[in-house]
This record gives sequence, structure tokens and C-alpha cells, in this order.
Amino acid sequence: TSMQAAVVWALLFVTGYAAFGKDPPGFGDDRGEAGRRPLEIMPGLRNPVIEPCKDGHVVMTLVLGAQGNHGFGEAMKWTEEAGALDVDLAGRDWSTWLEDLPAGKLSVEDAARGLGQMLEFLSTQTKAQIQEQSVARKMLIAPAYTAGDLYGDPQLDARDFWQDVDGTLHPGPFALLSRAPIRYRAPAPTLGSDQQLLDSLERRPQVVVREPGGERRSIFEGLHVADLGWIAAGPLITKDLANLGATVVSLESESRVDTLRFIPPWKDDVPHVDGGHPFANMNQSKYGIACNHAVPESAIVVERILEWADVVVENFTPGTAERMGFGWEQVRARRPDAVMLSTCMRGQTGPEAKHTGFGIQGGALAGFIACTGWPDRAPQPPWGAYTDFIAPRYGMAALGAALLHRDRTGEGQHIDVSQIEASIHMLEPMLLDYHVNGRSLERPGLLSERACPHGTFATQGNERYLAIAIETAAQWQGLGDVVGGVRALGADLDSLSARTARRDEIDGVLRSWAAEQDGAQAAQELRAAGVPAYVVLRASDLRSDPQLVARDFFVDLDHAHMGRTCFDGAVTIFSQTPMRPTHAGPTLGQHTWEALRDVLGFDEDEITNLAAAGVLS
Repeated sequence: TSMQAAVVWALLFVTGYAAFGKDPPGFGDDRGEAGRRPLEIMPGLRNPVIEPCKDGHVVMTLVLGAQGNHGFGEAMKWTEEAGALDVDLAGRDWSTWLEDLPAGKLSVEDAARGLGQMLEFLSTQTKAQIQEQSVARKMLIAPAYTAGDLYGDPQLDARDFWQDVDGTLHPGPFALLSRAPIRYRAPAPTLGSDQQLLDSLERRPQVVVREPGGERRSIFEGLHVADLGWIAAGPLITKDLANLGATVVSLESESRVDTLRFIPPWKDDVPHVDGGHPFANMNQSKYGIACNHAVPESAIVVERILEWADVVVENFTPGTAERMGFGWEQVRARRPDAVMLSTCMRGQTGPEAKHTGFGIQGGALAGFIACTGWPDRAPQPPWGAYTDFIAPRYGMAALGAALLHRDRTGEGQHIDVSQIEASIHMLEPMLLDYHVNGRSLERPGLLSERACPHGTFATQGNERYLAIAIETAAQWQGLGDVVGGVRALGADLDSLSARTARRDEIDGVLRSWAAEQDGAQAAQELRAAGVPAYVVLRASDLRSDPQLVARDFFVDLDHAHMGRTCFDGAVTIFSQTPMRPTHAGPTLGQHTWEALRDVLGFDEDEITNLAAAGVLS
């Protein structure tokens, strides 16, 4: 397993730009140019918006589409109800403001004034007040929770998330499994506490379970999976299953196209429902069926796929799957041994279960945004919908455990994965430091409590940087072997505390040295001297990075619209059952006929009748 490749995976659609040899807008040579940041809605207004509230910060998504329009309209309505909106701006339907601007129905000046007053109103509200209204009104606004906020979060409390382990409250299970729950049985051992086991431990014989008919070519060969999700959090799980040998069938409709299809980059920069790299990348090796759930006869397809599937994955707001015919009770009525995984932002239960939002709201509510950035500025969130990137990896682990349980017992079960609860585990040291020691992490910029120097330093070239981290005396000595000015600082800086006391002076030496260096060459020299260092890669650099190239990380796959195109490959290389992607994600309805016939067992007359009823659209 390559940690570098795993982090590249967590960049999600950035690798689409890498595939096309480009950088996202505002992240290449244009990084330092004013007004070149991505997703600018109107002059000076970026998406997402991060603004102060009474006791911290909030993040807001301003997006086109029904969900974004509704959320903004509700935020303006709340502002109006509080008497914080000018009279001449009150009474209008703000849910269409982004469409009204180009149509001339709303001036840029009035839009800016209204937005400014709404943001000013939010600055008078606490995080708790804003979250309460966001849940009730379905606004795409979320408070940036700190460690203290998380320990007081009523949703986490209602779901009994925090677990008392030897008197300390730890984040609880990253997934709730109905038949084989995760148990916190004991605290971590103290040094040598189980030493006596060396004398009594007996070596148990290894148990090897083989499938009848010989060894599998792939880990999940023979597994049938129904992908009934959309965008990222669910489909990323089923992508892994498909690439590891499972047969995955995904349902989608022309009447409700997956939002991921509208996210760039697109082939040849031409927006097209089948030309987006992110969807094709995150749905590798799947069969795509067009199925319009609004047509009553679609229930026939849903019922058949539930009878066929060993695994069902969905990531809608709780209650949606039930309305569409594939809730847990409906699944297990047809397949008692089926494993179903439901993943949403806040989990299937609790007072905020139906809270809607994107991964940027998830990142705020999970604690990532408040602690990220520079201490003298507003938070700077991690790239994109961060919880959508990392929660599926926890979901995959839970699903593997449930399948192992089914192999042993024959029991199916339901898995409830809250994307926020799973992601919180990435911050557990920070949370425990707050709980045990009362320390709340402030935005540290690039500073580290374990390394000095620790940061990025501008090198030759336009917006090019070198990352360096020094933890040990040996690494510090290695740095001195390469950077002459380091030795001139004196011989008393082997300890971290000594270097930390002179951090600004050390950073100044490195800035002066780095400015004269080629970043890649300097990084190579530093690593040869035992110094952790690497050139800061852009998306356009990834495909030529020597380590990623050596591991064959990027793979070329066929796509019905884009042709032969580059996509993400394996993070983990299995020696006996490697990942074998077969094709890029399907175009809309690409495999409808063959999947219905050859996978789900419909005959041609049945398929014709479904098409005549309007189901296959």
C-alpha cells in the first residue's frame, strides 16, 4: 500500500486534470494571480463561502441546481424573518438568484447587497443556532466545529458515538453493523503489560478457507453488487468492489442524472453528460443501466436486482431508499443473506439524520475546517468534499467484515456509515488532546509540533515549491550537508526544542537557499542526505512523478465517449489477486440491454415491455 497513492486518491477529481495534462483553474502557473481561484460565482464571491459567525466560522455552498437554490433561498428567508434584510430586497424569491442575475431580473449590486446582509446576519448567530436552522430549513450552511463542539454535538450524543475507554472518551465505531458490531473491549496495552503471554501463548493452526472450484483470480470474484447510490460516497465503495472482481450494476436515469456527471474536467473542455472524467473515474468496471424510478414499472427492475444482489450500497438521505423500493427491510425480505450499506452525512438515526449537504459541510461538521489554515485568517478547508473522499475507505472495511461474517454464519446485515463519524477518526489525536489535556488546536498554518523546520519553500519557476520536514538530529545534520547556510546557524540545534526557538531564523535561511534551486533536483539531493523532502506536485505533474510511474498507478481504460483515457489505478497491490479494472465508468445507460439480459436474467420480451413503459430512460 502506497500512502502517496492513497493521498492522490483522496484528491478525487484532481486526477481528472492530471489525466488531461492540466491543472485545476487557479492551481497552476496562475495560482498567484488575482481572481484566478476556482468557482467564482460573481466578482469577489467564491464557492464555498467561509465567513465568521458569533462564536467561530461557517461554510456555505452556493451552487446551481435545486438543492443549492433552495438552501440559499431559505437562508435569505431566515435573514428576512429576522428583520436583517433591506425592505426593497424583501419579499422576492431568492432561490432563483443565480438564474436571475444573467437574465437581468436581479442586479449585481442588489445581489451583493442581499448576500452581504445575509452574511452580516449570520455573524450575529452562534454555531448552534445556525446548525439548528440549517437542519430545519435544509440550508447548505454548516458551522466549522472545533474539538469542543464535537464533544458537545447533539447528533453524536444521540447516536452514542463517544465511547468511554478506561475513563477517556474516544470516537466510537466508524460504522454501525447490525449483526456484528464493533466493540471497544479494552484500552491500549501499557508497555509490557502482557509479557506473560510469551510463556503461555500457543500457536494456533492456520485455517484456510477455499471457494469450491479453485482459487479466485480476484478478491471479490462472484460477488453481485447493486450500486444504488450517486455522486461519490457510495460509488467509490462499489468502484473498489468492481475493480477487485465483483459484478457491479448501477442504476441511473436520464430524468435524474447523477450530479457527478456535471463536475469537470471534461474531455476536450466540452461539457457533456458522458464526457466528465470524475464520473468515469469513480465508476470503473461497472455496468450502467438506465432506470427511471418515476415510472411505476421500474419496481420490476428494482425487485430483480435485489433478488440478484449479495451487496446493496446506497448513499441517499435516510428515507429515500425506502421510497424508491430498496430500503433495508425491502432488501432483506428478498435476500435474508444480503449485506446492505447505507452511508449519508449524519447517519441513519438521530435528530439530524436527514440533514442534507455536500462534503464541504461534512468537513465542517467533522472538525476538519476549523483547524485548517493560518491563525490570522479565516479557515482554509481541505480540498473539496473531503469527507466524501475518506469515509468510503472506512465503509469498504466495514463491508469486508460483514461479508466475512456472512461467509461464516450465513447472516446478512445492515451497515450504517455516517460519513462524518467515520471521518472524525482522522482527527482522533486532536480530539483526545482536547478531552484529556484541555488543548484546542488553533489553525497552525504549516507549523508542526513534531518537526522544525516544517513547511514549503518557494523554488525556481513560477509558483513552484519544495516541502521539507525535520524531526531528528540526523535529519538536521543531513540538511546541513546540503544547505550551507544551515551550518552557519551553529552546532546547538540538534534538538527539536532548540530549532523551534529559532524557527523564523531557520526558515529564512531555507527560503533564501530554495529560491535559487530547481525544486525536483533539490528534493532529490535532500532525500539522498536522509532529509524528508519532496517537490510540491501539481495535478499536471502526477503522471510523470517517478514513484507513481514506477508503481503503474495510472491506467489507460476504454470509455465509450472519451475513448482510451487515463484513470486512477491501485493504491494497494495484491500479490495474488490484483486489481483488474475492465473499463471506465459507463456512459448514461450504456449497458442497459446487455446487463438486463445477461446479468439480471430478463428475456427480450420483458426488456421490450420495460422500454415501452418508459422505464429504460
